[in-house]
Amino acid sequence: MKVQNETRIPAGTYEIKLRQGSPMAKRYDAAYSCVDHSGMLWLKEVPNFSYVYLHVGNDDDDSSGCILVGCSAYLDIMGGGGTLGRSKDAYKALYKKVQPVILAGEKVFITIKNEGVK
Repeated sequence: MKVQNETRIPAGTYEIKLRQGSPMAKRYDAAYSCVDHSGMLWLKEVPNFSYVYLHVGNDDDDSSGCILVGCSAYLDIMGGGGTLGRSKDAYKALYKKVQPVILAGEKVFITIKNEGVK
């Protein structure tokens, strides 16, 4: 059962599209103009979720089910959490690769695995 701000998206393969015009897209368009930002990287047709994005963030407090990106990760095996490092750098690098492909009319997919999840 989906719990707001707690439940992760289900494992699966999802197409990534660009979503323009949302409040978050407008914020990112301004903040990431250095990569010609033109909409959020949006995972389509995620069961029981809407507007799942790939975006910056350091831990689960920065997401309500979206996928956070980072250049490094720290897993706290005692506390059960973890953090991502250099999230903004990772986002810019990912966006520079994915956005032009989508704008060229090609399809882009991401596969989510919930390995090791209880």
